[in-house]
Amino acid sequence: LGTLAGPVAAEIVTGEWNSEGAQFDMMDLVELVEKTFGRDDPTLAAPIVDGVADYGPVVRRIKERWGDATRQLLNELWPWVETVAQEALDIRGGTLTGEAIDALRPDGLPEGPGRNPMD
Repeated sequence: LGTLAGPVAAEIVTGEWNSEGAQFDMMDLVELVEKTFGRDDPTLAAPIVDGVADYGPVVRRIKERWGDATRQLLNELWPWVETVAQEALDIRGGTLTGEAIDALRPDGLPEGPGRNPMD
């Protein structure tokens, strides 16, 4: 979901899927999904057309399979996303550390992977 989050966030903001803007994220995601699920689900492996991988059908399948879950998660986290974005705009350099981002976390959000020693 992490690699899909950027393009889905852009879609939430603009109301449209930006195929060109999401191109490199989706290429990375297709490769990850192919390696993880491609053997078990051939619809998640890019067909080769004239020696070139056609990512289009796999991108559509990824959006169908994980797009709604990603959108739902982003909608739940959106107030935090807005807070972090505003904080980055307000500081010189626009770069926040992970600790600074965590400090902006609203109460009630679950801990993310890698942050909870029980994960």
